[in-house]
Amino acid sequence: MLHAFKFIFAGGAKRAVVIRTDSPALDRNIILEAFERLKKTSCVLGPAFAGIILWGWTLSAQVYSKR
Repeated sequence: MLHAFKFIFAGGAKRAVVIRTDSPALDRNIILEAFERLKKTSCVLGPAFAGIILWGWTLSAQVYSKR
């Protein structure tokens, strides 16, 4: 997932949202809301019954890796 965000931001995006691959029917309004919230904060998480379904970051967010 970290690589996906790096790829998206390298292409010039200022905000990005990634959803789990087992969530293709996620309501588009949830994704749009995530992008709206990223205008005011650097990170968003969308809850699901079994963990997290959606992650979003801005280009300015500090994302850390254990590596």
